[in-house]
Amino acid sequence: KATQSGASGIGQVITRTLLITNSGEGALDYLLSEAASYLSLAPFSGTIPALSQQAITATFDTTALTAGTYNSQINIASNDPVNPSLA
Repeated sequence: KATQSGASGIGQVITRTLLITNSGEGALDYLLSEAASYLSLAPFSGTIPALSQQAITATFDTTALTAGTYNSQINIASNDPVNPSLA
């Protein structure tokens, strides 16, 4: 769950870094998705080698929003045999 709230963030573009970690022995293919027009993710897909991490840039563009609380869910689909999808 990604949340940006409060008047202090309205009218700004805010960037945060998320990490996806592959603690397995094989390559991890992933695909990210989100439904909020004010949230973008990059890169939204890729392959993470075994025992590695991938930094994801989450950009919250609040320039067109009015004051309030906004929630958005980030979904992760992968080839992980135990957890193929997370939200």
